[in-house]
Amino acid sequence: GIRSIFPEAITRIIIVQLSKFAFLGRLRGFRGLLLDVKERKAFLQKMIGSADCLTAPSAFLANLIQSIATVARPIRVIHSGHDLSWLAAMPEKAPSELIRLGYMGQIVPVKGLDLLISAFISSGIESKAQLSICGDMTADPVYAASLKTAAAGNRSIRFMGAFPLDQLGQVLSQMDILVVPSQWHENNPRVIQEAFACKIPVIASDVGGISEFVQHERTGLLFRRDSVTELAQIFQRVVSYPSIIEALQANIRPPRTMREEVGDLAKIYQELLFH
Repeated sequence: GIRSIFPEAITRIIIVQLSKFAFLGRLRGFRGLLLDVKERKAFLQKMIGSADCLTAPSAFLANLIQSIATVARPIRVIHSGHDLSWLAAMPEKAPSELIRLGYMGQIVPVKGLDLLISAFISSGIESKAQLSICGDMTADPVYAASLKTAAAGNRSIRFMGAFPLDQLGQVLSQMDILVVPSQWHENNPRVIQEAFACKIPVIASDVGGISEFVQHERTGLLFRRDSVTELAQIFQRVVSYPSIIEALQANIRPPRTMREEVGDLAKIYQELLFH
């Protein structure tokens, strides 16, 4: 918005000055500005220049860094590994006549839950599907209250609250599809890997690293960020043709392990030491 009014040079000055007001960092659109952006970029460039090798957990992040900093060598992309083998023992899914959509994560604006609820309601699938939202409703009470207001009267939308990690398998066993409607550029959301560990397809916004891990029409379905219409259409499609779920499941492979990630890092250490 600022760029549409002022030249780039003035915009940078304004952003740097705004970043010095801590209270702004709590407002949507200003999160993360609790520091001097100019100093941050200088520090980032210094650290990048001092490294013999740079790694990133996604190609998205690697490309982003290369677009804002001078990088002497290509950044090595090493996808994060996860210890999720224990999820293989999750309870068997109980049969259901409803398509069970689920969300797990933070209850904050950048996660796009308002869009998710709007799309679910406008899709008109309440009689054939249910939406379970799992997460701490106390992190942003005002936003959480607005979600409950938006969903008021809709018995197919359930707010399940937070749950301990050891119940993750139980929670996932009650989902047919995980929905990740993030509005910011995610890097490599762990929740997607948790779903894949349980052979659960993912419907997600096409942003950041998400589309790097969710393959459209293979392991999940992607929609344009901010598009309530596109997400609603995906919900309608899944409800009309539930066989899509099994087709997507067939393409899901086990998530990358920590051993695999460490193995890639060890190779880099050996290259740096002996070449």
